[in-house]
Amino acid sequence: MKNIMGVLALLVISLNNANAQSQVPLVANNKNNIVMGMENRNFGRFIGESQNIRMDVNGTKREYIEYNTSNQNGVKDYKNKNLMIVLHGEKSNAERMKSQTIFADFAKSNNLVLVFPNSLNHLWEDGRKGYDSGIDVEFIKSITNKYKNLGVKKIMVTGFSSGAILSLRLACDNIPHINYFGSVAGSLPENMTCKFGAGKNIIMINGTNDNFILWEGGVIANNEKIAGDGKLLAVESSVEFFKKQNNCVSNKYQTIDFNFNDRSSVDKYTYQCKKGSLLFYKIEGGGHTMPGGKNRATLSNMIGNTNRDISAERELVDFLK
Repeated sequence: MKNIMGVLALLVISLNNANAQSQVPLVANNKNNIVMGMENRNFGRFIGESQNIRMDVNGTKREYIEYNTSNQNGVKDYKNKNLMIVLHGEKSNAERMKSQTIFADFAKSNNLVLVFPNSLNHLWEDGRKGYDSGIDVEFIKSITNKYKNLGVKKIMVTGFSSGAILSLRLACDNIPHINYFGSVAGSLPENMTCKFGAGKNIIMINGTNDNFILWEGGVIANNEKIAGDGKLLAVESSVEFFKKQNNCVSNKYQTIDFNFNDRSSVDKYTYQCKKGSLLFYKIEGGGHTMPGGKNRATLSNMIGNTNRDISAERELVDFLK
């Protein structure tokens, strides 16, 4: 009897393992399967509505995650949807940006296709001195051209930290199809030529106590790797720049502060502009974080306070709508 029970137990374990492997296909690990300096064991997973895609951009292999919910017939549709391209921060990647934010929670109800691109070597070529080759601009162009051909309507590029800097840099480029730009914890590179910044739709969200993207501008702080390589404008100087570009003549001011445990509040500025639009959230006491959302400590000595009065993802999605 013991022998029979043992055989049955082994059979159950084998069936469970086989079933798990069939549900989560993995790309075989090899030396070529490298993403951002580490083995990307998860790239190649197809979980729920996500699809991992590789594309060639001027001879360089680039990667991104697409999140697009299926219709009632199980078909993924692109027409009549808006595209949101979400750029991760430094030392992060596409999978983390997808899993650590709540953009996917809003996708189906807001007719969104989400794209989470991967940078090369942990950092975007965001337009600062030493990081301005244009290779990532071409990557984003390739993505937008592809999805515009698939039938998406409006396109927004947004990001956090280094991804936010790149988003604002892209607002200065003449990139077809993109007219919405979102920045969370970012600012414009100093001395950057911005020939095509007029008439764009810009939303910026910044904390006054950000220890990395400093409110007063300058080099990115607390980062030995890139300290001194490229300066950023003061946050309010970036806002003033887009005010002039869009010929904004007035603004509506609102204070949001219903959570008294996060040591922060929100000053929301909605500008009336003759060209494009401009929306600015000043997070009083906010740190280097995305307000609201999941898996974020409210208080942290390193990154500062996480504001709980708004959800950055919700504000970005609503701005695109």
